[in-house]
Parts: sequence; C-alpha cells; structure tokens
Amino acid sequence: MKARILCVDDEMNVLESFRRVLRLKYDLNTASSATDGLRLIEQNGPYAVIVSDMRMPETNGVEFLKKARELAPESIRIMLTGYADQDTAIRAINEGEIFRFLNKPIATDKFLGVLEDAIHQYNLVFAERELLEKTLTGSIDVMTEILSLTNPLAFSRATRIRNLAVKLAEAMGVENTWEIQIAAMLSHLAYVSIPSDTLLKQLKGETLAPEEAQMFAELPNMTRELIGHIPRLENVVEIIDRSQHSHSFESISLQNHVAICGAVLRSVISYDSLIQRGYGKMEAIRELQSEGNRYNATIVDNLRRIASLEPDIRTRRVTINQLRVGMILHEDIRTDGGLVVAPKGFKITELIRQLLKNLHLQDTIPEYVEVVVDPEEEQEATDTPEKA
Repeated sequence: MKARILCVDDEMNVLESFRRVLRLKYDLNTASSATDGLRLIEQNGPYAVIVSDMRMPETNGVEFLKKARELAPESIRIMLTGYADQDTAIRAINEGEIFRFLNKPIATDKFLGVLEDAIHQYNLVFAERELLEKTLTGSIDVMTEILSLTNPLAFSRATRIRNLAVKLAEAMGVENTWEIQIAAMLSHLAYVSIPSDTLLKQLKGETLAPEEAQMFAELPNMTRELIGHIPRLENVVEIIDRSQHSHSFESISLQNHVAICGAVLRSVISYDSLIQRGYGKMEAIRELQSEGNRYNATIVDNLRRIASLEPDIRTRRVTINQLRVGMILHEDIRTDGGLVVAPKGFKITELIRQLLKNLHLQDTIPEYVEVVVDPEEEQEATDTPEKA
C-alpha cells in the first residue's frame, strides 16, 4: 500500500508542485489552509506524514502541527518554510515535535529522501506499537484467564468493575480507556492468594479474622510486585495505587489522566462492594456521597447517572452445553460438594466453558443454569425454559 501523506500550504502553486512530484508514489492529500488540513486529519486520517508550510494566513505551521499532533500523535510531522531562522526552528521542534525542519526552496531529491526517512520512522513506531499492544494484551489475557480458573469469584468481580469503570471513564472524558481496563483486571490478580470463602466474606461485608484481614492488607504490595516490572504499565501501576489509597479525591485535574482513572477505579470498586453487600444502586451512591472527599463528587454524580440508566436484569435458563463465551451467570454454579466453580455475575470465558462442560460430563454440576438475557439475543432464546 502507498504511504498516506498530507501536505498543507496556502500557495496553490506549491500544492500543485507537491501533486506533480508525489501523487504517483504516495497516497497524497493536500489542503490550502490549517482548517482544511485539520478537517482532513479528522475525516481521512491517519496519515504517515504531515507536511506543513510555516507562514499561512489563519495560523502558522507551528500551531497547526501542534493541533495535528493532538489529533494524530503517531503521524510524522515536517515543517517547510521560506523564512529560516533559528528561533522558529527551535519552537517548531519543541512545540510540535517536528521530525524535520526544511527551508524552501528544497531540491526534489532531498525532499523525497526526507519523506522516505519520515515514512520509515512512522512504520517503525507503528510496528513497535502493534507488537507491544498485541504482546501486552496477550500476556494480560493469559494472566486474567488464569485468574478465572484459580479464583472465579475474583475474576467475576474484576470483570464487573472493568465494564463499569470504562463507562464511567468515558463519561469523564477519558478518550483512551485501555489503561483503566487493564488496571481493573490486574488490580485483582493478587487475589489468587485469597481463598474463595474468605473473599466471599469480605465482599459480603462480614467481619474478617485478623489473619484474613492481613491477607487483604498485603494485596497492594503483591499486585505491585506482580506487574510493576512489566514494560509500559507504569501508568497502570499508578492507577491501581491511587485506587487503593485513601487520600482525598475531592479535587483532581481533568487533564491528569492517571489521577482521573485512579479516582474512577476507586469509586467503582467501592460501589461494587456496596452492591455485593445488598445495597440498592441509589443507596450505594448516597453512601459514597456521604464519605466526603474520599470520592470525587463529579465522578460519583456520573456514576449515579450511569447506574440509573442500567436496565432491569432479565434472565433465562440454559443448559451447560448451551453456554457461550460472553454469557453472564445469574446464579452460582456449584459442584455436588458445594464448591463454587463459577459465581453469579461471572462472564463465561472459553476456558471456563470447557471446564463446565467437562464437569457436566462427570455429572458433578447441575444441567441447567440461569443467565442474564442479552437484549440483542433475546429473540434467539426460544428453545430453553424460562424461569417462572
């Protein structure tokens, strides 16, 4: 595929020269103003390379490339100007993170060489990010799948908290929610060390024995030890730390991504704990509001709105063999001996689905289980008995 390039210049003869030189080799778009350039980035991006003139009527190239960086941070930015001075070059490089600063006029072969260097840089960044995200996501998926097998109650809670935390973070204007998703799941990774019965006591708000309370007190340090050395998870570790410490969240900067995510995660964890102890939705919200500066008022208010919009739960019964990945249990699945292998609220994974099928073959779990109805799939549920 041809590399995608955007060239912005208010001089039509310059744009025409770009077209003559570049259109056969690259997927080229041009714009005659910063406004048109930003619109193209929003509508047609991403571009591998963005080339901008320095002097334009609406705004200068530095300001344009700063805004372009906000819209498309991975695009490689190049500045062209006929007014070469050192101060402009330094400002352009520092404020717009410019890859190259070139003086006009520039020889065609030199310009093409710079473009090739920029495209190579873009490909390196893109390939590194894709490899990292796939490796990181794959590793985290494995860890959380292990959590689902070793402590399904903790995994079920982590999944509930992740889903609600993402909704709440989006309501707070957090655009990239992958870090809070990972934080919600990995914050429960150390729960593999907590016996299920002890975790259930804690979730129900029952009094813990001193040795049980000590288990939970050690979780933050264990979590930090487990994930603290994984590359690119520094923000995730800090989000988890913030969610576990009882300092004031009354005032946080909306520009501080980690602070918002930490406050969101703390609120959702506390809200979920209250719900598991039998509080109603609005009763749980009022309890958070009564805690003063332990929870941010704007976050709790958004949480109240989200909770009020959640539809009433409808359920149906399916056989173990009819369970599919993504279904949510509305009751515990227990063995004949009373061991919970998948708790209420658990979202079925492929590993757990296979485990339940195997246990059913051994006649150690019931044949039917109650699941939450997915509104989009409700009409497909015609062959299974409804709960009376």
